[in-house]
Parts: sequence; C-alpha cells; structure tokens
Amino acid sequence: MAKLENNNENENKKSVAENLGDQVQKTVENVEGKVRETVKEASELASDAINHPVETAEEFGKQAMKDVTSYTWWAKLLLILFGWVLFLWQGFLSRSTFR
Repeated sequence: MAKLENNNENENKKSVAENLGDQVQKTVENVEGKVRETVKEASELASDAINHPVETAEEFGKQAMKDVTSYTWWAKLLLILFGWVLFLWQGFLSRSTFR
C-alpha cells in the first residue's frame, strides 16, 4: 500500500515538474519571439537611417522636440506642486509657532 502511494506521489511530482518545464518552454518561446521582433525593428530602423539619412534625422528631431516639450511640462508641474507644498508647510508652521 505504501508503495502505491509513493508511486502516486512520484507521478504527481513528475506532472508538476513537466508542467513547470512546459511553462518555462512557453516563456522562452514568447521571449524569443519578442527578441526577434525587436531585432527586426532595429534592423529596419538602421536600414532606413542608411538609405534615407535626412528623413530619419528629421523624424528623430521631431520626436526629440515632442519629448522636450513633454518633459518641460512635467518639470513645470512639479515646480508648482513643490511651491504649493512649501507654502502650505510654511502656513502650518506659522500657526503652530504662535499658539
């Protein structure tokens, strides 16, 4: 009886190990596919840069302008929030000091 239970446990362990192996294999295949897509996109970008350098430079310049505008907006927002926090903190400190 103990041997039968032992065999059942071994079979369950094998199925867990097999399932884990299948999951790892699927993950490896997914990553492999994504890497291939990324490499393909990078090679297309490099090819475009070689064949059409002016157009590629213009596209990079336009994207850089968009990024700078976006970062400037966030910097202004954070500066305003920082000012408000200082203003509120100073108001809180002045109230608690004079009581």
